[in-house]
Amino acid sequence: MKILLVCRHGDYSSDGGRLTDYGRIQIRNLADNLRTTCSLDGKRILLLTSTAPRAMDSAEVLKACLAIPFLEPWEFLWSDRDHRQNNGKVLSLIKKKADEADVLILMSHLEYCEDIPVEFARQVLNVGIKYIRGPGKASARIVFCENGANQFVE
Repeated sequence: MKILLVCRHGDYSSDGGRLTDYGRIQIRNLADNLRTTCSLDGKRILLLTSTAPRAMDSAEVLKACLAIPFLEPWEFLWSDRDHRQNNGKVLSLIKKKADEADVLILMSHLEYCEDIPVEFARQVLNVGIKYIRGPGKASARIVFCENGANQFVE
């Protein structure tokens, strides 16, 4: 794996938790920004997603925009008051899947978008990166694994 992308889902309806039309636009814009920023064309991409409807919908839009062949849903990538955050389990999954792709994308929620890039950089790459509190919906934190550089995109 050369790049880790930790993405937050797009805007969603409080009635059913599905992505709104605006949320779909947000994710399409994020896909365009990621394609350019990370030079994704021709790279092997693996997309892992939370099973929350808003994250699944976001992952489906990203999958279509970036021509990713399939996505893998993971229950423990869902973090909210009913689904306890488990950074250790997520970091283990990243390490396990690292050899399967050039780019590993996690579509998840606020808590993981805040914590996982920082923990991954510290524990796996042995570098420190700045903690970003409260990244907006349809944003991503990019960690370049070869040098530990990172970037935030919306």
